Amino acid sequence: MNETTNPVAIVTTEYRKRLGLTYRSFAEALGEKMVNARISHATVMNWEKGMTDPATDFLLVCLVVYPCGDWRMQFAEACLVAKLPEVFERGDGKLHILSTV
Repeated sequence: MNETTNPVAIVTTEYRKRLGLTYRSFAEALGEKMVNARISHATVMNWEKGMTDPATDFLLVCLVVYPCGDWRMQFAEACLVAKLPEVFERGDGKLHILSTV
């Protein structure tokens, strides 16, 4: 298996494995409370391979839909920081917006 240095791929792999979830169960859990947003196991696999990243709007919706402390909200924060470090950073247990692009 090829190792990737894509930061979002690393975050995705770390969360899925730490939770002990399959690609399918991770995808289902991410989309659990979403309306019109289905995530497939193939999508999660592509994130982990570094072939694609989660859409920024999907990650922002996760911040709104899932409560503070929920792993899905934390995953979304970590992905936003990894994907857009010039815009987002984590500090003091919170997500901070550095600038708008």
